[in-house]
Amino acid sequence: MDQDRMACENYWIQPGAWRRINRAEPYQVISFCSDRTHILHTHNKYVHEPWLRSCPIPQRRTLELIRTNSFQVTGDVRSTGTRWKGTFSTVSGQRLENLPITDPVMAKRLDTGHMPSSQCLVTMSLGLPYPPPNWEGDAPCWKLIAGVIELSTADLILIEMQRVGWSINEGRSFIEKCYGKRSRQHLTTGEQIEFLHYLQTLGAIAA
Repeated sequence: MDQDRMACENYWIQPGAWRRINRAEPYQVISFCSDRTHILHTHNKYVHEPWLRSCPIPQRRTLELIRTNSFQVTGDVRSTGTRWKGTFSTVSGQRLENLPITDPVMAKRLDTGHMPSSQCLVTMSLGLPYPPPNWEGDAPCWKLIAGVIELSTADLILIEMQRVGWSINEGRSFIEKCYGKRSRQHLTTGEQIEFLHYLQTLGAIAA
């Protein structure tokens, strides 16, 4: 089995020409976020290669989307550029520290001084097996932050509306009644935060 076949997504994605036909908003992918006990199988920053290969393809996870409620970055400045790492906690209580950020768009923004928001959708992936110097035992596949989608207050409003079972029209009616405005985009920053806090006090829709 070669390295390319270790990642389960390489079994699912068919060869050929691909094109983007639409774009999903953050609130539309929240339901795909993982709430498993461990991110990519373990509580560590790595997964051992032999164990990963022994895991049946349907149960193997080499990509995982998670939602954070805390996200910080640090930079290691080198002659070749800054290497960025992220530390985060998830809404389900997991925490991983100092993971390499391989998202080129986010890395470029960090290079300009941007500091990401604490609430994000993060795509986790696994790198190819790499044993650091003096490593003992099986080669580990290190966990990587492959993609970062920052959640704006407007995104969080839609996520909370979805959680409590409000439709777009119900949200718009509430905004018109309370703020005299047509949509969340017309709210001031303070009004958006106030509306978000109100939604967060509401119970979730009954299953």
